[in-house]
Amino acid sequence: MSNPMKDVYAGLQEKLDAAGNHLKKATAELQSVSKETEAELRSKLAAAKAKAAEMKADAKTTQAKLQELAEAKKAEVEEQVTEWKAKRQTDKLEKRAERAEEYAETSVAVALASAAEAEEAILEALAARMDADNA
Repeated sequence: MSNPMKDVYAGLQEKLDAAGNHLKKATAELQSVSKETEAELRSKLAAAKAKAAEMKADAKTTQAKLQELAEAKKAEVEEQVTEWKAKRQTDKLEKRAERAEEYAETSVAVALASAAEAEEAILEALAARMDADNA
């Protein structure tokens, strides 16, 4: 595996691990909720809302970037790529690889923001249930 490929792989793996950790944290929140007080739950909800708000702001920009990259990806037809390979147009192939890498990284960033939003939604649902049960 070439060094640039190793770097891309390592970067994507790190981001995927972060998204997985968010989901694991949300699962742990669900499992521990019965042992928590309302104040503890509200505190976790406030922290999750702050984190999700921060990530949502970034996600809007990221989503727009993802759309732009998707359009560029559609514009590259397979015939064109085959021609670039045959003519050894490495500059075009390099740009294509960079766009594909950026698309993958951006997709993972969107998934990470979605995981944070899911964590917030879970905590909101639990808080709402606690409110209903305590009424």
